[in-house]
Amino acid sequence: MDDSDDKLRRNLVAVSAAVCAAFFLELPLPAVASILGVHADSGPHLSRLWFGSALLVLYFLGRFHFSEVGMKLREAWRDDHRRRFMAAVGWCVRRQEVRTRNARVIKMEREKAGRTPSTAPPTDLRRYGLADIRITDISRVGRKVYYRVRWNDDDPDDFDMRYSQTHWDDEYAAADGYTLTRAEYLTVAELTAFQSLFYSRGAFDSLAPYILALVALVAGVTKGASQI
Repeated sequence: MDDSDDKLRRNLVAVSAAVCAAFFLELPLPAVASILGVHADSGPHLSRLWFGSALLVLYFLGRFHFSEVGMKLREAWRDDHRRRFMAAVGWCVRRQEVRTRNARVIKMEREKAGRTPSTAPPTDLRRYGLADIRITDISRVGRKVYYRVRWNDDDPDDFDMRYSQTHWDDEYAAADGYTLTRAEYLTVAELTAFQSLFYSRGAFDSLAPYILALVALVAGVTKGASQI
């Protein structure tokens, strides 16, 4: 069996699957091992063979966990979760901005209604929705979110004028800020963790070998103990 770094995941899955197949299908472990190119004699010490298979799985698991391939797979999973998390945070920010702007619109309508004769036609102003806003340059520090807003009805220079005035150093850009409530933060964290776990290719590529190896370890130790 080739033990090169680029084949570590395949080897771990193959060995773990073989041990699981031998355990659950009650196949002779030496016969299953021979399929993988590993020679094993059943002899009178079958329990040692099962314990040895568990150690072999543990070896490949350690090699995979600390390999560059394993690290890249886990990093891909973390990147997917970060992307989903920031997308959900952006949705919270958009919702808050829309609520704030619509509140100002309602306030303006009430002020106009107070100054307008009752015989005049109503002066309804536009209401805004999530489709009217786009968040750019979003970043997060804890529950504090920094971002910039673009509205669909912005004039060409509105965005630059909105963020050109700042009391910070020139190397910093002005930005809006919003602090997620604890409930919002926990909801976003739980929802995106669930989505990343079940809908991410990185999660499958990372977790499947670990789960299969864990089952194989338990199977090898259990079967070995029963053969003593």
